Amino acid sequence: PKLPKPIAEGIDFQTSCGCLAKFLSLRVNSKMEIECWFIDSDGDTFSYSLKEIKRSQPILFASIFTHVYDMIENIEM
Repeated sequence: PKLPKPIAEGIDFQTSCGCLAKFLSLRVNSKMEIECWFIDSDGDTFSYSLKEIKRSQPILFASIFTHVYDMIENIEM
């Protein structure tokens, strides 16, 4: 999802991986779990499950959830 820049950039992961990161994408892994992918300032990518994001980054989680829900609501059938 395309999230607002203030929410999607400069995400503080200092306590978990010691970096600031930018949100890249949502992906579904082989276990059918949603993963959130990020990139740090060195260009390294990493992921956290949506459940982990809900606990550690609640504003980011709320933004992702709201955006996805809005996209579903606006699908023309």
